Amino acid sequence: MTAVDLRPAAYGRVCAELLCDILAGRAEPDTVRHHTWALETRPSTTGVHREPSGPGGPRGPGQPPDKS
Repeated sequence: MTAVDLRPAAYGRVCAELLCDILAGRAEPDTVRHHTWALETRPSTTGVHREPSGPGGPRGPGQPPDKS
């Protein structure tokens, strides 16, 4: 799975600051503010696969061993 983190808290803060600047007459017309984001790539989309593991090994707790 791949996801885009838009950092909504930071985005909201910048939007509120810009709104205050517009209302106070401090922002120029057509002001543009750039906002950072991050692409979160999970191992499942990069071709790197691992056996899931946890308590009891890959099959989990209380599961019988795989007989294959």
